[in-house]
Parts: sequence; C-alpha cells; structure tokens
Amino acid sequence: MANKKNIQVLDTISENEIIFADRNMIATVLRNLTSNAIKFTHRGGSIIISSQKQNDFVEISVEDTGVGIPNDRIDNLF
Repeated sequence: MANKKNIQVLDTISENEIIFADRNMIATVLRNLTSNAIKFTHRGGSIIISSQKQNDFVEISVEDTGVGIPNDRIDNLF
C-alpha cells in the first residue's frame, strides 16, 4: 500500500537490540500502527519506524507525515 501511494517507509530500528516480548503481539501492534500511518499519510509522504533504548527498555516509534491526530482526541487513544 505504501508503494501505491509513493510513501517512503524508513526502518531505523537497531538490529543489535534484544527484547523480551511476545513476538506475535509486537508484530500485530507494529502492523496496525504502520497500516494507520499509511492510511492517513498523503501521497509522497514518509513513515519512520525507529527504536531508542530507554534504560532497561526499548521504545519503538512509528512517525508519519500524515494528517495527525487532534490534541483533544489523543487522550482517548492511550
């Protein structure tokens, strides 16, 4: 779908990080976040999937150049 919309998907997740997590759950979460990013990003936009070590944790982010979420709706998501 990203190719059809000419959306660049950049994966900058470090291959050296080891995490202990449910592989299927993480895959589902990333697939849903990436799918939503593609859905709401305009043609020619970009999506960045990244990771950052936070003490004993690894934070994974999916950022896009899409329309965004209104501030008054963010609290309903998380």
